[in-house]
Amino acid sequence: YNQRYDDVDGANASESLYGGNLSEEIYRYANVVTSMFHDEEFDVIHAHDWVTHPAAKQLKEATGKPLVTHVHITEYDKSGGQGEDEFIKQIEREGMDAADRVVAVSNRVKNHVTEAYGQPADKVDVVHNAPLPMDAGEKAKTFFHDLDQTIVLFAGRVTLQKGPEYFVDAAKEALQHDDDLIFVVAGDGDMLGDVMEQVAHHGISDHFLFTGFYTRDEANALFSMADISVMSSVSEPFGIVPYEAQTMKTPTIISEQSGISEVLNHTFTVDFWDTRRMAEYILSLANYEKMNETMASNGHNEVTNRTWHEPANQCKHIYQDLIEQW
Repeated sequence: YNQRYDDVDGANASESLYGGNLSEEIYRYANVVTSMFHDEEFDVIHAHDWVTHPAAKQLKEATGKPLVTHVHITEYDKSGGQGEDEFIKQIEREGMDAADRVVAVSNRVKNHVTEAYGQPADKVDVVHNAPLPMDAGEKAKTFFHDLDQTIVLFAGRVTLQKGPEYFVDAAKEALQHDDDLIFVVAGDGDMLGDVMEQVAHHGISDHFLFTGFYTRDEANALFSMADISVMSSVSEPFGIVPYEAQTMKTPTIISEQSGISEVLNHTFTVDFWDTRRMAEYILSLANYEKMNETMASNGHNEVTNRTWHEPANQCKHIYQDLIEQW
């Protein structure tokens, strides 16, 4: 394969991760994929998200093999519905149009794929994600716990889609009723500076910690230390963070505007914009120990019993159907 990769014109045109121009790189990648695999024996092409769509479409044209396009997120979700990149959106549409079946990670994504991208509903299968393997030990105790303070965690990209400003507004509301709350914003993103300014404007900086970018090992530690995890996303195709939190025995509050709300039962769900209700849930979990313990235990059991076997089998059945029809 390496020899065939090197034979493709421009395959090594850039030493940087994505090259000087991402749009050029994805079409160069399409040429590489087609060169590498057009003579190989395989049954189905399965492509994930827009950067692989041109390669998958080109390989399908070269081989005549059926194509499955897997949609984890759309340009609408990434932009929060504001300022969508039409170039990316067009590639997404072309990839879905070329697909024989489309897999969406939630009913929320399926609805958007049918409405905004014109895909027939019977062409789109919903396959919900499962949690990643994580080891859950005893909950970690911190300096804040010694002071009888409750740690409330926001973890993820600090960007428009994730709704960090709503987390801050909920924190302001909750702190008016309980001063023993510490809010942790873990992650980096283009809105980090704005969120810090928002916290300062509300006069609650002494109740906030910002960790910046975190690693996988640090994520385990953060969820272990947290007493409550909040996902305030404005538009979340699925949302894996609540799985991570519940695996580490941390009760969750999640946005109604998320795909994971379709499958999680032992959680609080709230509209991202309803920061008063979000604050009420935070206060309930912070002040009613039995409620916190029950949701932590039930949530942990729920996510522990959910594995990748089911979504893998669903994808396998889709492959089998396509092969039988081809």
